[in-house]
Amino acid sequence: MRRLNILVLAIFLSGVGFASADERTISTAEAGVFSFSSIAIRGGEAPTVVATTPEGAKEIGLAEIVEINLSPLRPSKENNARLLLTSGEILYGKLIEKTEQGIRMSGASLGEITVPMEHLSAIHLVANQKFLPKELRPVDEDVVILTSGDRDAGVIEALNASDLVINSSRFKSQRTLKLADIAAILLAQLSPPPKPPEGLHQDVVTVDGSLLRGTITSLDNEKMAIATLLGGSRELPTDRISGIFVRNGKIIWLSDIEPSNVDENANYIRLEKHQPGDISFPYQKDKNILGGPIAIKGRGHKKGIGVHSFSSLTWPLGRKFKTFSVSAGIDDCSAGNPDFNGDVVFKVFLNGNRTAVQETGNLRGGDSPRDITVDVSDAESLTLVVEFGGEGNIRDYADWGSARLLKK
Repeated sequence: MRRLNILVLAIFLSGVGFASADERTISTAEAGVFSFSSIAIRGGEAPTVVATTPEGAKEIGLAEIVEINLSPLRPSKENNARLLLTSGEILYGKLIEKTEQGIRMSGASLGEITVPMEHLSAIHLVANQKFLPKELRPVDEDVVILTSGDRDAGVIEALNASDLVINSSRFKSQRTLKLADIAAILLAQLSPPPKPPEGLHQDVVTVDGSLLRGTITSLDNEKMAIATLLGGSRELPTDRISGIFVRNGKIIWLSDIEPSNVDENANYIRLEKHQPGDISFPYQKDKNILGGPIAIKGRGHKKGIGVHSFSSLTWPLGRKFKTFSVSAGIDDCSAGNPDFNGDVVFKVFLNGNRTAVQETGNLRGGDSPRDITVDVSDAESLTLVVEFGGEGNIRDYADWGSARLLKK
């Protein structure tokens, strides 16, 4: 039986977590952030980045880098579809047709490409994304989700710029549906998804929001080439790249690790045990609690965790890391009510102790974020808690922005 394993990697069209989106900057694990005017990557067993900075040429190991910020994100109105690949890659473009080789599309950044069907997990129609259900479960056969909320299932036979043809197992007939009436197409998977690389690799975000995942083989001021996780190589102009995130380097994003314990209860009056009527807001990875981009007083974060008070999340560390760093605050989405813009207290605990090693005091909507760094070199576990402030639990949309661990 064919199964679909949908991996949706949220790439939000917001500013970079460490610097203004219109600066060309390199963020490092320990040496901070610096600007540059030109850049190149030197390959080999220990690849390095060579950048021209205001202080002169600087060479730094790629493993030391967290992010390279090149250009602001600029969504293209020409892109009408978002293709989700089994590798976690995301490709934006304009649908052309389904061929024997796969889905043919033209992207503002990627140009004209064909994606094999076995590499696809889903297609989202950008104009209708507000009709997407909150949760997309794996499917045994191709599924079409309509803007009306209805669904059809079967095998996708044809697709072009305006229509889709499905051999419907539900209606026992062939049906033609308008793309204008479709929110998403979920595709049954023919083969297991590729395993993420264990070694150093990169996520490349284009200016129109596409995400490529693999190993950069070359980069200079003119163009970049990347060997992708699904095989093959893609090449694109450097001015079409928004940012490069280094994976399996010295930084581990907390949102990429599953917590070992989760306690969430938005009831202002909490009992010792959860009750059937308790209100719960499940934490969000790389999104605020309402599902939008993380932003605290105008400062965007592509990585982080969105929660609602009360929230307690615990991660095992095993004494493998040096420091934990985060920018904590109330998300900008809490604005809009002059009386209630959120009011919480952020606390950081280690090793299950009841005494916090760091806490912010009351933070309200519109307050500047608090940057926190904690020594976790002897920590077996890390617990992040958001408690109610003095104004109840209304609009307590809290963010752990750019929450990250530095490896030893």
